[in-house]
Amino acid sequence: MTPSVRFSRLKQIAQSPAHYRYAADRADDASPGSPAMARGRAVHAVVLGTPYAVWDGPVRRGKEWDAFALEHAGVPVMNTTEYDMARAMRASVLRHDIAREMLFANGMVREQRIDWTRDGVACHGTPDAYGNGLVVDLKTTKCAEPERFVRDAKWRAYHAQLAFYASGLLALGVETQRLAIVAVEAVAPYVVTVFELDATAWTSGDALVASWWERMRQCEAAGVWPGYTEAAVRFGVDDETLSIGGEDFEI
Repeated sequence: MTPSVRFSRLKQIAQSPAHYRYAADRADDASPGSPAMARGRAVHAVVLGTPYAVWDGPVRRGKEWDAFALEHAGVPVMNTTEYDMARAMRASVLRHDIAREMLFANGMVREQRIDWTRDGVACHGTPDAYGNGLVVDLKTTKCAEPERFVRDAKWRAYHAQLAFYASGLLALGVETQRLAIVAVEAVAPYVVTVFELDATAWTSGDALVASWWERMRQCEAAGVWPGYTEAAVRFGVDDETLSIGGEDFEI
């Protein structure tokens, strides 16, 4: 039985069906993920104004930490240094007219999970903000310079993530006309760049989601979740010159 599909798991099938199956089998894993993921969730909470908690203790262990973690279970937790950074990022977003309007205009819904079905399979996701015909993803990044960010965003399939959310909202009767990313750098001066997807990016994102979905359904029907390839792969050295340790050898 396929668990409720979320984008972060679906895109694993681009690596291999085995990677997707591994992620799907851990659909209910309560692990917080990597430290970077935990920090990202905390930054999102501060910037978007959703619940979070700040730990001002020296280390995250001991009785005081255990009591604090229990009290604030289910919300992102950060230390004071991370909180100061997140507040600075929020201030930078609020100073950016377009970013502020996209995320905080009347009618925008922030950080609310949506559930829908696709081909009879349950799906869910949490768009950072949607409403007024717009879906917005907030991304923290090392560099929001347009050319570099777009290159990185395509590799990370951010356009497919937005297309996935738009398809989910449409299944719920909510139409989307625009997709956008608000990228904010995680280092001072916390520069913000807003990206609005054009028709080609949206179409490409839809196509990626459709291809991953089809592969997932085929593997599910067959009950087989292969890795990169089931065949033996040729390992050849076709160059006339082989370099080992900086020294060239004729072959």
